[in-house]
Amino acid sequence: MSKSMPHEKNFKGVIMKSLVLLALTSFSLMAMPKIGDKATYQVSLSGMQFTSTVELVSFDAASNSFVQNTTTDFLGQTNVESETVAMEDLASDEQLDMTLSLCEGSEINGKLETVTVMAGTFSACTIMGEESSSVSMAKVPFGILKMNSMSEGMPVSLELMSFTIGQ
Repeated sequence: MSKSMPHEKNFKGVIMKSLVLLALTSFSLMAMPKIGDKATYQVSLSGMQFTSTVELVSFDAASNSFVQNTTTDFLGQTNVESETVAMEDLASDEQLDMTLSLCEGSEINGKLETVTVMAGTFSACTIMGEESSSVSMAKVPFGILKMNSMSEGMPVSLELMSFTIGQ
């Protein structure tokens, strides 16, 4: 019988909310939507670390949509969730290029900078949000290099560990 960590249920709830936030954010920022696009993130929630991998696994031309799998490894357990994502909900390379080129303009009000994460060093647009939240975007699958925010009063961060560009 395994021991439960204090507030484990609360942590799991916050993790799910954080992953939903990641998924919603990544849809609008995603670069290069192709089968096989894959990004693995290290996620930290109040000092607890786990990994989450997002991958486009198939495309249905009839519905013009992808099947996206999100695999999360947390507390020794693996959870895989699949969902269908409409093609129009995914940004093209051109849209992400435009976001980066307009980064420091009045519409985005970000900062164009060089950002280093476990997956490498990239030219990125970092946008500051409320309560010290930030997101750094670059031309990688799912568009997100790094993100810091608060969820239910707990600090949440993610950093791109590795990625694969699909074909």
